[in-house]
Amino acid sequence: TIKEILENITGVEIKSSGTENGFTTISIRGSGSQNVLILIDNIPLNSSGGNNIDLSTITPSMIERIEIIKGGNSTLYGSNAMGGVVNIITKQENKDKRKIYFSTNFISCSIKSGIETIFNKNNINFLFSNAFIYEKGNFIFLNDNGTIYNTEDDFYDKRVNNSLLRISSLLKIKFNLLSKSFLEFGINNNFSNQGIAGPKNFTSFFTKAFNQKELLLFRINYNSGNLNKYITFETKTGYKFDYYNYENTDDITDNKNIKNYLNFFDTSLTLIFKEIPYNFLTIENYFSF
Repeated sequence: TIKEILENITGVEIKSSGTENGFTTISIRGSGSQNVLILIDNIPLNSSGGNNIDLSTITPSMIERIEIIKGGNSTLYGSNAMGGVVNIITKQENKDKRKIYFSTNFISCSIKSGIETIFNKNNINFLFSNAFIYEKGNFIFLNDNGTIYNTEDDFYDKRVNNSLLRISSLLKIKFNLLSKSFLEFGINNNFSNQGIAGPKNFTSFFTKAFNQKELLLFRINYNSGNLNKYITFETKTGYKFDYYNYENTDDITDNKNIKNYLNFFDTSLTLIFKEIPYNFLTIENYFSF
């Protein structure tokens, strides 16, 4: 899981709601999890609502590597990155591969299954990965009884039948063109029937939050390769569709569940100048809204 991958890194703290696939957040060097910017292939997952990103929705089988930025350098990415940046790079494999997996845990009543296929033919690289997770969500937890600052009335309770269902898919198609140039299309979709796998009265930590229901990412990359001796360019365009719920069980009005949609678009153009004596020059233009 993402928790197992990141929890042993110095300065990184991972919090989970109790189950293996439960709501998982990351904190870097003591910062709040809402101040850590989470990226997939450089597209931000954080919404303008300042929500905590649930890392458990990201399937490890889709990951090539994870880049973590700590400290002041993270401020280059904006106000959402004051605590740090986590950039998740999806797979870029070129070797043919077929994989089917299935596992179950009778204690937590969970099922994991998935399929992954990679093949190359006539300068076309095709990658498809799909993962399915189901979990009852039963576990023992410490109930604060609605009084966060009073520990004397706390008691142990059991969360029963949360029934978490999550489906994650990744599709990448890469066309290798002349002179090492290439054109790549990518689609990443994550769906969850519930935003939080945990106790419903986890009010002190998770209830008043933006719960992500579905995330859809599109990415198009083009690299000109060695078409010109002195200059090469690369352009990247990305689009994110984010569907989430804002849940507040303490709200006495009728607006306990507010459904919202967020859209994000970004594009960049990078010019790399070559054959310059004693120097290597890169000019990059970036635009997003």
